[in-house]
Amino acid sequence: MRSLRLLLMSAALAAPLLPCTARAAGASNDYESDDGAWHYRVAPYLWGTGMSGDIGLGDAGPVGSIDASFSDILANLDIAGMAFVDARRDRWGIAADFFYAKLSNDTNAFVDQGYGKVEGETKNKIVHLGATYRVTRTGTSHLDLIGGIRYTDANTTIKVGAGPSLPGGARATDSQNWVDGFVGLRGAAQVSERWGLFGQLDAGAGGTDLSWQAVAGARWFLQSGNSVDVGYRYLSQDYASNDFTYDLRMGGPFLGMSFRF
Repeated sequence: MRSLRLLLMSAALAAPLLPCTARAAGASNDYESDDGAWHYRVAPYLWGTGMSGDIGLGDAGPVGSIDASFSDILANLDIAGMAFVDARRDRWGIAADFFYAKLSNDTNAFVDQGYGKVEGETKNKIVHLGATYRVTRTGTSHLDLIGGIRYTDANTTIKVGAGPSLPGGARATDSQNWVDGFVGLRGAAQVSERWGLFGQLDAGAGGTDLSWQAVAGARWFLQSGNSVDVGYRYLSQDYASNDFTYDLRMGGPFLGMSFRF
């Protein structure tokens, strides 16, 4: 039963959140300067998320409590790529986040019921697009308004090998996608020459009944002006259609490297 839940869990891993994009506000950081020029940030990142909640596929209905650690998810991960890009000019900015993950799992748990090996594969693509507006700024802190869309697409394939109960085997593919609009606030404060704090809180709806996220972290500035970002993020999404239920909470530490130019 655990292997079956891991298959369903892999199918559900389609909701990475938009990385918090607030930065320290020190005048020594050219990215934060209001000089009328465009400034950019590129940030590859990793998110060590766990997962809990309910998921249902087709007529199966919701599965009872899914409670998986990051190590459970990592065991099913084939490949993943995540990167964040944003640009700002004075008060206005744009932000884009790109996420891709391919997960797979297999189990022989149903052989004694007359079925062959069950294999599952999920390909998840997430694109976030947003705009930011700097509401206020002091010498060492700032607060931004952020709003945009979060697009999620999950393609899942499940194959059942031939066995006495299913001589010809079976293969099923399900593709789900949805779009949420969201609004929120993000902010940052520089607490020393090399250290800063940042956070973000936003909520949205549209494709989901409700989604919201919270992010809190610390930033260590390097001599180059780039930074190492570490913290914790939490995302909750409640989505349902005629043949898919996705009511999950994801949370865990993240680690990223921000390159500014």
